[in-house]
Parts: sequence; structure tokens; C-alpha cells
Amino acid sequence: MKKRIEKEVKKSLKTLVLSVILCLILILFIIQLYKSLFIKKPERINLLFLNQNPTLMSLSTVGESNYYFNLYPDLKLNVPGGYGDYRVGALVKLSQLENDSELISRAIEGSTFTFLNYYFFPNKVQTYFGKASSSEFDLNLKNIIFNKSNASFFDKVYLFIKIVGVQNHNFIKLNAFEKLNNNKDLVFDSERFSEEYNGLFFQHTYRDERKSVQILYTNNYNSADMIAKILENNGIRIVDISKTDKTDKNCRVFEKAKKYSITSKNISTYLGCELVNNDTGISDIIIFLGDKEELWK
Repeated sequence: MKKRIEKEVKKSLKTLVLSVILCLILILFIIQLYKSLFIKKPERINLLFLNQNPTLMSLSTVGESNYYFNLYPDLKLNVPGGYGDYRVGALVKLSQLENDSELISRAIEGSTFTFLNYYFFPNKVQTYFGKASSSEFDLNLKNIIFNKSNASFFDKVYLFIKIVGVQNHNFIKLNAFEKLNNNKDLVFDSERFSEEYNGLFFQHTYRDERKSVQILYTNNYNSADMIAKILENNGIRIVDISKTDKTDKNCRVFEKAKKYSITSKNISTYLGCELVNNDTGISDIIIFLGDKEELWK
């Protein structure tokens, strides 16, 4: 009788443990799904494919204005953080050597002045070499699922479905402009790219909210200016860049509101800054860069 009771108790415990584990898995599943593009999709999603034929693709989730442009491994980009001009084909290797997963994003964003949502590269990390090629972008859809990326599984599934549903003729090819730097190397011409395609990457949510944004920096104006250009190119209205005597190292985004705006929430997420309810004076939102200045100098 005692053995039978012990057996039933053990069985009940196993059932309970299994139920708890399944519940936890379900909760994690729901959380990841809620955070994914299926629920929280921006108006525009920018993807970078880093391989022998590096390509940046920009997908619209609210229309048919989809763009792409080709880079090439030997083309150099200005990499924020003091790295200077660096080859596109070596960005993944540099990111791993520096143990900085966001270095790739900053390199693209600082050059194109656009948000980079996701990047993909082969599981076997390698350095690529090569000049400009006339070959068109050939997207292998399985790479979206199986390549290394900063995208979650659900994000990858969403992107796979989205791209499958977009016909080739819905993509407009943009030019990746070049210029010579002081060392006579070919580098991406950020200013010309921004001038030529001003407005293409706007997200109307920011325009509709019309929030005025002030950026405060401590030491490095160039960092603040670069961040301002990225935000403006995506539709966020920057009204002022000012130096401050604050020595606080914590990056913060301030907004005085009962309910935070989409603009402030997205800026906070993008920069990795704490979102704080506080007086902002004549501006709707204030960004205090803090230690983010070093990453963007």
C-alpha cells in the first residue's frame, strides 16, 4: 500500500514538473512572438546580407516601395567608434574580434543614415575580397532562416514570408555612391547617398507625431551630429544639438507625458537608452547621449 502511494506521488510530481515546464515554454513562446515582427512591425524593415555580394534591402510593410542596393567587399565604410574607414568584407570579422555585435549596425547606419534592423551572414565567418561587380542581387531565401543573424526565429519566419510575397519587379535598385578618401581608397559617399535619396526611408509614424527632439552631448559633437542625421533620415524631427556640462555616463531619453510617444520609445530602444518621464523644456523629447558618444565618435 505504501509503495503504491509513493509511486502515485512520484507520478503526480512528474506530471506537475512536466506541466510547469510546458507552461514556461508556452510563456516564452508567447513573449518571443509578441516581441517579433508579427506583432511589432515597423513601417520599413532594412536588412543587410553580408557575403561575397553584400546587399542592403529595404522592405515596406505598408506599401510597395521596396529598395535595394549592392555594396562590394573592398568598398570601405566609416565605422563609428574610432575604427575609421573599414572594408565591408571584413565587418563581420571585426565585429567578432571586438566582441561587439552592434558594430555592423553602426557601420551601415553611420554611412547610409538609415536604421538597420537585421543583418545576415554565413555560419562560417570569413573575410571577403572583391571589386564592384555588375551581377544583380541573388537572394537565397534559405539563408534568412539558417544564416547567423540578430533576428529572432519568429522575425526570420516573418521576413521569409514577406520576401516570398514580394515580386522582383517590386524592388527599385538604388546607387551606392563612392568617393576617394585621403588615402585614395574608394569609400561609400554618405552625403551624396543621403542627398539623392532623402525621404525614401521615412517612417510616417514619426512625421505624424511631429515630436521635436533635442540632442545633448558632453564632448563629441560629431557623435551627436551622426545620430541626428540617422534619426532625421527616418522622419524624426531634430530641432537642436547642444553641449551640456552633465558628466553622467548613462544615456537617457526624456519625455514629459502620461503616455510615451512611439517616437520616444523607438529612440530609446534604438540607442539602448533608459526612457524617463521628465521635464523637457521647449522640446518634446531630449536625448542625453552619455556613454553612447564613444560608440558613435
